[in-house]
Amino acid sequence: MPKISFGLSGWGQAAGKLLILQKRAIRFIYFVDFQSSAIPLFYSSNILTINILFTESVANLMYNVYVEKAPINICKLFSYVDEYHSYNTRASTNKNMYCQYSRLNIQYNSFSRFGVRLWNSIPQNTRSLSKKFFKKKIKMQLLQYLTKNKTYREPEKLVRAFS
Repeated sequence: MPKISFGLSGWGQAAGKLLILQKRAIRFIYFVDFQSSAIPLFYSSNILTINILFTESVANLMYNVYVEKAPINICKLFSYVDEYHSYNTRASTNKNMYCQYSRLNIQYNSFSRFGVRLWNSIPQNTRSLSKKFFKKKIKMQLLQYLTKNKTYREPEKLVRAFS
């Protein structure tokens, strides 16, 4: 687990082959046929898939940015909506982050853009929790999303887990 999660927020979007290996390993652990669904196995063993683990990692890093505990170079990647205009909107009063325009998909799926979209989708009451409870709540919501929607492939759909 530590080897997989190291630097996951940086390279996690390119983890397709690891997901296949992770599913194969969990089926092997439970002695299940290779064609059966791995989602119930992940849920019963309380293990997050690599894609969901990436989303959790980004959410935790965005929390550190929010409380200004992240490295300064990472904090410089993000700015808040209220820094761009002086009038009150829902986005500025909720302390949402500003999402820059992305012309290319590679930019749109980068950590800085995905992190902003993910952070803005997390409810305000969850954002204001302490780090310990924030991590627990995020993991619980991602596991619930996995069992409800039976998908773990597209991180963009995982952003909707918090909405």
